[in-house]
Amino acid sequence: MFAQNPGTGFTIWITGMQGSGKSTLGREVFNRLKKLEKPVELLEGPDWDVFIGRGPGNTKDERNAIMRRAGFVARALTRAGGFVVVPQVSPIRETREAIRREVGRMIEIFVDCPFDALLSRDTTGQYKKAISGEIPNFIGVTDPYEPPASPEVKYDSSKTSVDDAATKVMEALVREGVLQPSDIGLSRVPCEPPKEKKSKKPPEPILFSPELLTLPKSYAKNEAAKAAASAKGAPAAKPAQPQVLPAKVGKAAPPAKPAPEKKGAKPAPEKAARRREEEKPAKKALPERARKAAPAKERQKVAAKTVRAAKPAKKPAAKKPEKAAKKKSKR
Repeated sequence: MFAQNPGTGFTIWITGMQGSGKSTLGREVFNRLKKLEKPVELLEGPDWDVFIGRGPGNTKDERNAIMRRAGFVARALTRAGGFVVVPQVSPIRETREAIRREVGRMIEIFVDCPFDALLSRDTTGQYKKAISGEIPNFIGVTDPYEPPASPEVKYDSSKTSVDDAATKVMEALVREGVLQPSDIGLSRVPCEPPKEKKSKKPPEPILFSPELLTLPKSYAKNEAAKAAASAKGAPAAKPAQPQVLPAKVGKAAPPAKPAPEKKGAKPAPEKAARRREEEKPAKKALPERARKAAPAKERQKVAAKTVRAAKPAKKPAAKKPEKAAKKKSKR
């Protein structure tokens, strides 16, 4: 089935909450193993959902059955000498430990993620539907998720990049003796990361509290601010502005009348000079306005007066000396 010898295969089981980043990490690890020309299979995708992962998975027994089927396929491929990457929620710790014992050559990767990040990645809206009660028996909301007790690799996907997380997985494979240090560009086997202190009790199941099952913190802050504003009192209403009616089309508004001047008040020198300049052209244009506005008879009178005024006055003729001498002789 595979080019490798039997007993040289390995299973990488990636577990975590829905939306934590298991599939993204699984594809990155799968591609790196492909580049090393390792026979590898990824138990994810449409074929997995149709043939192996099919089922509602709403109850504990149904989830157990799906995990068992994935474990059976992983065990078969590992015994045949292949690498298997299994990115599954697999919320039940007891079933995962049973699969580890059956497969034998297997490491467990725990992808942790806070609730705020899970909600922000919820593109399908399943978390919101579960919170509102539309989806029953949802892991982390109504049903608990049991994290692994001692995973080989554990990281927070909201703080660690996919590339760094895949490097940690590849280093874990080198420490297990499955890969050589030169396969990942190292000269020697990497040191083991500091492990957390093991407690006798297994880690507590993850079940988000009802206080968190609302919206992300950004929305919660906005709601708190609104509640504080309503507690202090509603803001004062703005004063009503007078309604301005639109002017009728076709009728221009009359010009505003100038304010009457007070009697006895002397105009300012600048205003007086300006008024004199305005009155001068008005006096010159007065006869022209009168000619245009007066009827025909009045126009003729005005024209005659202007003609008379234009002609020079005739001087009385000087008396001839002969006529004056005759008058004297007659006397």
